[in-house]
Amino acid sequence: MHAFALDFDGVICDSVKECYRTSYTAFRSLYASDRFDCEIPLEWVKSFYKNRGLVGPASDYLRLWKWIVGDTRDDTRDKEMTLQNLDQVYCGESELREFKNLFFQFRWKSIEEDPELFVRENPFYQEILETWESIPFPKYIVTTKDEESTRFLLDNYQFEISGLFTQSFGTKPEALREISQNHRIELSNVRFVDDNPKHIKDCRSAGATCGFIGWGYGPYFDHDMPRIDNSNELLDFFLS
Repeated sequence: MHAFALDFDGVICDSVKECYRTSYTAFRSLYASDRFDCEIPLEWVKSFYKNRGLVGPASDYLRLWKWIVGDTRDDTRDKEMTLQNLDQVYCGESELREFKNLFFQFRWKSIEEDPELFVRENPFYQEILETWESIPFPKYIVTTKDEESTRFLLDNYQFEISGLFTQSFGTKPEALREISQNHRIELSNVRFVDDNPKHIKDCRSAGATCGFIGWGYGPYFDHDMPRIDNSNELLDFFLS
């Protein structure tokens, strides 16, 4: 027996447009909105898109925006960051907590006030729409995204799952280990796909069988890891 698990952002859902809008709104609110224009400069948007794959939990967006809007004389903002660089962007614990609270306040307000816009800004990838019904049960979502917005989007697309593990549960390896224990199978029989190279390496080290999604955000940061690039390859990974 096998169990199947998928990351959410960058695998199922292309959330980058909503994430940069919501995170920038929280960033402006945290640091006095009069310091930054409501409209995000194009070069900042490009840098956000390029580096979205570095973000895990929502508080990481604060580190990313701090780097993007840093010294305007620094032309490195148009270059790809590494995981090490993002980790080195200093943020105080109180800053991170306040930013995270603001981020989710704005996200949930967006869902409440304009749910159709929220759905439009979080489209599901065509590769997933083509394959979802063919992926067997049990199938799980293992993500660092918040539970409320993840369930909202899954319900909108009428995607049924066996369970949802978010950051509040623990790490992704811990979630996959829980899945294996629930179904009394070896961890190697849990097949998991993600677009984050670091998460892939962590889950493989724990013993899970992992595939690297090529249509998400992660390929910017690992050009050598073999990738799953289309719906046929995704089904081959899960069903072979």
